[in-house]
Amino acid sequence: MIISNFLSSRLVQILVRNHTIEKSVSEIYQYSFNYIFEIIFFFLALQTASIFLSVPAFAPLFFTVLMPFRSVCGGFHASTRLRCTLLSYGCFFITYIVYLLTRSWPDLFWLISFYLVIGALYVFPAVTHKNRNFSEEQKKRQHKLRHIFCVIWSILFCMVYLLNLKFYFHLITICVTIVLVNLLIAVLATRKKGGYSIDF
Repeated sequence: MIISNFLSSRLVQILVRNHTIEKSVSEIYQYSFNYIFEIIFFFLALQTASIFLSVPAFAPLFFTVLMPFRSVCGGFHASTRLRCTLLSYGCFFITYIVYLLTRSWPDLFWLISFYLVIGALYVFPAVTHKNRNFSEEQKKRQHKLRHIFCVIWSILFCMVYLLNLKFYFHLITICVTIVLVNLLIAVLATRKKGGYSIDF
C-alpha cells in the first residue's frame, strides 16, 4: 500500500508537471494508478508465494478465477483498505491449505461441487456495498458479465476435468466456492448491519 501510494503520487506529479493531465483531476488519476499498482504488487506477491510453495501455477489460476468473479458478483467488503489487503492474502493461503487438505477427495465430488456452486453463482443476485452504487445499466452489464464468466469457467472446468488435470479443477472449484461464500457473508451482513444492497 505504501509503495503503490508513493508510485502513484509521483507518477501523477510528473503528469501534472508535464501538463499531460489537469491538476483538477489529479486525484482521480492517482486513485486509478494506485489501484493498478496494488493489483500488480498483489499478483507478484502471490506468484512469489506460489513459487516458494512449489506450485507456480497456483497464483495465476487463483487470480484469474477470483478477480473477475469478485468484480461482477460483489460481496463482502472490509471496512478499511488494510483489512481488505489482509483478507485478500488470507484468502490465498486459506485456498492453498484447503487444496492440500482436500486434493485426495474423489473426482466426482469436485465435479458435483463445481457445478452446484457455479449454478448458484449464475442465479444468485449481486450484492453491492453502499459505497459502490451502480446505475441500472451498470447492474445489467454486471449481471450479463457474471453469466458469461459462469459459462466460460464451466467450459474450462469441463475441459480440465476430462483431461484429468486434478490440480486445476480442484483449485477452480475452491476459488468459485470462495466467491459464493463471500456473497453469503455479504447477505448476512445486509441483514445484520445494513450497508449492502442485493440486486435481483
